Amino acid sequence: MGPPNMILPVLIYIAVFVFLVGILGRIARIAAMPAHVRWELYPIPDGATGKIRTMLTEIFLLEGVRRHHRALWIWSWFFHLALYLLIAVAALSLAASVSLRAKEAIAPLLSAASLAAFALGIAGAGGLAVRRLTIAKLRSITSPADLFNLVLLFALFLAGFVYVLIDPASATVMIDQAGSLVGLGRAPNLHPLAYLHLCLMALFIAYMPFTHMAHMVLKYFTFHSVRWDDKSIREVPQNAGRIARYLNYPVNWAAPHIQGGKTGARWADVVSTHSKERNIERD
Repeated sequence: MGPPNMILPVLIYIAVFVFLVGILGRIARIAAMPAHVRWELYPIPDGATGKIRTMLTEIFLLEGVRRHHRALWIWSWFFHLALYLLIAVAALSLAASVSLRAKEAIAPLLSAASLAAFALGIAGAGGLAVRRLTIAKLRSITSPADLFNLVLLFALFLAGFVYVLIDPASATVMIDQAGSLVGLGRAPNLHPLAYLHLCLMALFIAYMPFTHMAHMVLKYFTFHSVRWDDKSIREVPQNAGRIARYLNYPVNWAAPHIQGGKTGARWADVVSTHSKERNIERD
């Protein structure tokens, strides 16, 4: 095993460790945040079936993006499909490394899945970058970090795509590489493009928990703890003290629907004012 192949496993192990620490830290921090104001987040889907259906359409079809940001939807959908396929490629590679029979059965599927993942990723990351740079409304809210994320992933997908095209044995190499990471054989000699792809992948895995892309694994809070948590204090009496404390927080910003800012208002004032206005509208 040459020096590059000795370094790569260390990079991947470190990346996975940093990912786990970073994502667990994000989960702990979000779980400790105050309760969200929910008056604009209804309706809630009916029952477990409705909630599951809503989550699946949001995760796999990006329904919210399609409805509210149609110019970004197709590219964002390609981009997310590519990431899902990359996860599937990693899982298939590990599964195929357990035996020669599994390797022979899964290798053709792995070739097709990896090529599709890389092609969709190139289209998605490239399309999103172009949209963000050419649409004035999007350009004004696009940060350098947003563009860096897309360039990083575009390079990751491109390196993988070219490698798969030029190496007919790429699926076997992926299986052997995955198996070597869990002690199921020796690491193969890697083409420079494969090595570049895996190094960029390690960078992305370690970097992702510290960016907004961590929403991939924080959907639970988005749906269950924010959009769908409508339990009253009577149902969860232990929350009474927390809610009372939150209502005493000052409101240091203002908007057409929130009158706060420098007025010295507390959230209790905002909530009571908003409730009165809603009652008047209904009457």
